[in-house]
Amino acid sequence: MLKIMYGFLHDSVNPSELCGKSYQSHAILNVKIINRCGTGCVFAALVDDYLDLYQDEINQYPTTSACISNTFYKVPHRRKPVKLRTDITDPIAAKKFQKKLFRRLNNLVMTTTNWKQFVGSRNLATESVLRNLTIARYEETA
Repeated sequence: MLKIMYGFLHDSVNPSELCGKSYQSHAILNVKIINRCGTGCVFAALVDDYLDLYQDEINQYPTTSACISNTFYKVPHRRKPVKLRTDITDPIAAKKFQKKLFRRLNNLVMTTTNWKQFVGSRNLATESVLRNLTIARYEETA
């Protein structure tokens, strides 16, 4: 099952190096940098958890040695299709609506090609990862 993993990666590692590796028995298929912060960056990664099912495929995705912290996973739900509108009389607006309708109807389910559309907003993802990072640092010092 495809999921989106959010996390914080320290500056010593390039995020593109995570592609083709595994982390906590999840194969990392693709990575997108969401926001750069002081000592690292917040990223989103498309992961597949089939490593639990197929133990012979583990060698295909070697475990990453990168220092990834505060990871959490999100399983996107199926999107609702756009409702048809019949009140649009402007031909330019109608054409734009037809493009949007076509795009939304073909992207209801997350795949390896359209996964970036399912990544949450930059601010919300950054806030969630950094909040977990500060909580973890506070618990280590206490």
